Amino acid sequence: MSEPVTSTAAGTYMIGGITIAGLVAGADTGVIIGAFSGAVIYVLSAAELSIWHRLASFLASFVIGSLAAGFVTDSINYLTPDAIHAERPLGAVVAAAVAVRIFMYISKQSENPGQWFKRLRGGSGDGQ
Repeated sequence: MSEPVTSTAAGTYMIGGITIAGLVAGADTGVIIGAFSGAVIYVLSAAELSIWHRLASFLASFVIGSLAAGFVTDSINYLTPDAIHAERPLGAVVAAAVAVRIFMYISKQSENPGQWFKRLRGGSGDGQ
């Protein structure tokens, strides 16, 4: 179990980093906070990974969430009724929480490309 002081210090540094990133000219603060939240959601759901893998995944998730916020927001707005209008921070949360999982799934599938092609052709992909 980690020490409370260490956890508090890490949290303080993260919040300070987000604050500084939010002050950068041209950065949308809502998107940065949304990407951070999505990255935290991803890291908390990936308990099976080592600490270094989770840290790297957190950074990748945060960057992807920040960059893909507009695309994901447009996708959500396209798929939902006109009465529902998503904003960019929501897109950042969804992008950050989902992107690394999708990349890990594709990476795992690329270990056996034959199985992937069998699924695309309509087979079960289990070799039968």
